[in-house]
Amino acid sequence: MHPEVAELVRLMPPPAEGPDRKVDWARAEQVWGMAFPSDYKDFVDVYSKGSLVAESVGSFFGVVVPECSPEGEAVGSMREETEIAQENWDEGYGDKPEGLPSGADRVVSWGGDAAADLLCWLVTGPDPDTWPVAVYCRCWNEWSLHGAGMAGFLRKLVAGEFEELPLSLGSGEFDSVPTFIRDED
Repeated sequence: MHPEVAELVRLMPPPAEGPDRKVDWARAEQVWGMAFPSDYKDFVDVYSKGSLVAESVGSFFGVVVPECSPEGEAVGSMREETEIAQENWDEGYGDKPEGLPSGADRVVSWGGDAAADLLCWLVTGPDPDTWPVAVYCRCWNEWSLHGAGMAGFLRKLVAGEFEELPLSLGSGEFDSVPTFIRDED
């Protein structure tokens, strides 16, 4: 298990019962035309898709998974959120960070929050484990990059380690440790 996912399991234990369905990663990667980062695959294998919930703010953050139709098409929330994120990226919605790597022109969504912020990977090369997290914060109308990967980003969020939260949630301080609630299929 990826070390950041193991730390998340310690901080925010997954639901007692395992996911009803596992993602067929070989099929998902074939349909999506890309490999997925190893921390994300480990997270989804442990937690599945669903939402982080905290008593003070309710359900505030969702994680999506790659879904495939029987015909071999990408479908579902990840596809929809990726289309929105890519349009925002391409059309220049929000200020982009300085010093972007050459050729960094594709974003793939893995989550979002209740304020319609988008959380993505910025595809910067062939190795998905090196892709930074790209966050589009609607309240600031800007993109920010975070190098810790998806699970590292969530760990920092759950542990309250962001000096300045890159989301529209405000302070990011919760009255309790968030829990993860699986979406029902």
